Amino acid sequence: MNDAHECREVLEIRNSYERIAANFNRVRAKPWKECVDFIQGFNPRSLVLDVGCGSGRHTLASVSRGHETIGIDFSENMLKTANVKFRSTKALPRVFHLVLAEASHMPFRNNTFDYILYIATLHNLPSRSLRIGSLREINRILKTKGKCLISVWKRLQFRFLLKVITIYLRKILGMKQDFEVQVPWKVDSSTVPRYFYLYSEKQIVEDIKAAELNILNFSSVKIGAQLMSDNYFVTVTKY
Repeated sequence: MNDAHECREVLEIRNSYERIAANFNRVRAKPWKECVDFIQGFNPRSLVLDVGCGSGRHTLASVSRGHETIGIDFSENMLKTANVKFRSTKALPRVFHLVLAEASHMPFRNNTFDYILYIATLHNLPSRSLRIGSLREINRILKTKGKCLISVWKRLQFRFLLKVITIYLRKILGMKQDFEVQVPWKVDSSTVPRYFYLYSEKQIVEDIKAAELNILNFSSVKIGAQLMSDNYFVTVTKY
């Protein structure tokens, strides 16, 4: 994928999230248990970054526990929604910041953050170079001995089995295709496509190692599925 095509892909993905921001906040309001458990392990008064914060459910969970927290997202509408929600939350410590930025180019100094949440965002980057570049950014801005929790969609989950099998068969036949899907999000009477890269365990481990991050914990978790786990959660730190 050349740079121009990559930029167009990122712009299309951003436009999708601009369109679904208000509806997304209503449906994705509750923080995930895995993230809450991670936050509860933070040292007091830590500096925290929530990458791809969306409407801010995990940013809010961190701020509510007294940690100065920065949420970044490439969707302006998502950040506006988060800001309204935060400022209407009673007794919330005013230690949050919202920044418009991309996960592959983060505007922070080296060795800045004690902890980073990188939840359900890495798989939205439309090329492997962007995904590894983003993980290298995590390495750059994370403090020594700091920790980052990453979650991505799992390749082998029930709803994508037919799609994934088809891609594997095409690869065997020599056709060039990656494990990418477009998942519709309903907004009123229309649907908005959302891009996802489906990760295998091998691929997420390889990408994390390519960014010179060290894996502390790896798990396969059910988030929205009933029959099979559908997400990988990986806790990483610097070597």
